[in-house]
Amino acid sequence: MIEDGRQVGRTVSDIRADHVARYRFAAEWMRNHFPGKALKVLDAGCGSGYGTRILAEAGADVLGIDPHGPSIDDAREAWLHPHARFEMRAVMPGIGAFDLAVAFEVVEHVADGHEFVRSLAAMAPIVIASTPNEDVQPFSMTGHPDHKRHYTPDQFAALFTECGLAVREYWHQASKDKYQVGPGTDGGTIIYVGRRVS
Repeated sequence: MIEDGRQVGRTVSDIRADHVARYRFAAEWMRNHFPGKALKVLDAGCGSGYGTRILAEAGADVLGIDPHGPSIDDAREAWLHPHARFEMRAVMPGIGAFDLAVAFEVVEHVADGHEFVRSLAAMAPIVIASTPNEDVQPFSMTGHPDHKRHYTPDQFAALFTECGLAVREYWHQASKDKYQVGPGTDGGTIIYVGRRVS
């Protein structure tokens, strides 16, 4: 269910399926690329914490952060896990060093996307992030009052590149109803996997 523009719920079935699918994609990506390894993961903009829990259940040690206090309160109440912890804070360098940073549906909410992605890249050599595809979901304040902008696939790739990340994988979700993650960039939500350029 949505509350103040955020996904909230006490069980995964309470959360919109396309949001859950992104975290399940990241969990599967971790298992495929780092089998048997317990990664240290940053969930940037974790909201109410359901995604942090999904990543922890996949074997990661996860720190979920969000600047919205009520969301962190919800996370601590509903989504506790021995390998998940939650802190109320914004993304900035110095939080720690991680193997992977995940930021799903966050960059469109921040005033400076470059500062945000640079901060992620400074803390983790691999970043998996998603955003609405401007070519499919054009930005408007009436449709998305809490968003600052959307990105075309090329703009999102340029953002990664300008922040020191080489895009290695391009994924998408067609829509909130056709939410399975597949390769390519033609869906309503684009998901990129970037690796830090040394």
